[in-house]
Amino acid sequence: MLGRIGQGASGTVFNGIDTKMDRPVAIKVLRSFPHRPSETLVRFYREARAAQKLDHPNLVKVYDMGVDKDHHFLVMELIEGETALSKLARLGGIPAEEAVGYTIQVANAAEHALSFEILHRDIKPSNILIDNQGQAKLADFGLARENA
Repeated sequence: MLGRIGQGASGTVFNGIDTKMDRPVAIKVLRSFPHRPSETLVRFYREARAAQKLDHPNLVKVYDMGVDKDHHFLVMELIEGETALSKLARLGGIPAEEAVGYTIQVANAAEHALSFEILHRDIKPSNILIDNQGQAKLADFGLARENA
């Protein structure tokens, strides 16, 4: 792990290197929830299983999952860019044509997930990553439901 990228409701995301494949990755480490550990782990692994089934240019790829010294983690594609939420905050809005383009990309990603009977259930600006080339990628399948 090289450094922290961000913090979400269920964990912290770090910048890292996959030494086996020699590629940059994002590593999502589950935050400890001592009062509800089993429910949190179920959601975390649901996200991993759901995302690993999917391969679409507008979905963040999940490469691996595991546990190290009671730290549960996902290894994912590293997206160089920002969330749609941070872009909205930084610019004070997104031009309509650009927003429509992102919306179509996210809808295509959601449609792909539905073709595998996976419903995302948490599409929001903080779960949409915009890479440096302007491509939208849907992330965080923590609330996904299979057999939608």
